[in-house]
Amino acid sequence: MVGGANGSIHYQTGSGATAMLAAGTAGYLLQTNGAAAPTWVQATNGNTINTIVKRDGSGNFTAGTISASFSGNLTGNVTGNADTATAMANNGASGKVVCWRASGVLGQCSDAPTASGCTCVATP
Repeated sequence: MVGGANGSIHYQTGSGATAMLAAGTAGYLLQTNGAAAPTWVQATNGNTINTIVKRDGSGNFTAGTISASFSGNLTGNVTGNADTATAMANNGASGKVVCWRASGVLGQCSDAPTASGCTCVATP
């Protein structure tokens, strides 16, 4: 192709019509916009709406609410609503099962857990 500056991106604006998008800023990503011209967008590790997530140097990012299906082992701090938390994890070190108490803090089951839960008491 002829024309354009170093780093330009060629794209079609119509049948047989080519345009150039100027080179983007280092670290920006190219976003397609359907039939419209592509644009350069900046990814961020902050909690910014309608942006692409980029992890920071430690592999972390900030977010508001994240919805996902979870399977496997969970590590780190756990917070939630005691009225809606239903998952329980087995604490292999002591053989106890942890649960959410009505006060919103973790407790442990004093009886064998069932599909509907267990009797959740304060941890000793």
